[in-house]
Amino acid sequence: MRNDPLPVFCFKVQLNIPDKGTADVFFKSVSGIRYETEVVPVRAGGVNNTTFQLPGATKWSNLVFKQGFTQSSVLIAWRQDG
Repeated sequence: MRNDPLPVFCFKVQLNIPDKGTADVFFKSVSGIRYETEVVPVRAGGVNNTTFQLPGATKWSNLVFKQGFTQSSVLIAWRQDG
């Protein structure tokens, strides 16, 4: 059985903070869950009329967490150290 702090919070993030421990944080909204992979055209050697489309670099967007909640004193201590 789950023990969420509030039923409206549906995203749980567990933070592992070095020398402090772990903290469970809950968020109502998370955005930016997407990525994009470039397509690189490559011409085959000796065959000038064919171009291959190969996957290139992958770019990840930044995650944005909104309306967070935690009862962890570990997260507060980590924030105060910064």
